[in-house]
Amino acid sequence: MRVAVIGRRPRFDLALLAADAGATTTDALRGTRPVYVDGAWHEANVYERLLLPIGTEVAGPAILEQSDATILVEPDFVGEVDLLGNFIMARR
Repeated sequence: MRVAVIGRRPRFDLALLAADAGATTTDALRGTRPVYVDGAWHEANVYERLLLPIGTEVAGPAILEQSDATILVEPDFVGEVDLLGNFIMARR
């Protein structure tokens, strides 16, 4: 016996997962931590990832922590939180 099921769910606005409009980058900052990248130690800001407001830019070195992942923003990279709360990184 083979069974195939297709489920349908209501549309979900992903923008609801983004940080509150009143949040600031300072609210998300948790401190600093040394990281070893490319043969040298760097002092990295540590942020609570889900508290970063839309439009926030984070320059590396930085660490973004959330319950299911940790993101390292390397020294030559910068990331930005987009309208849906995604963190998009690019080399400077």
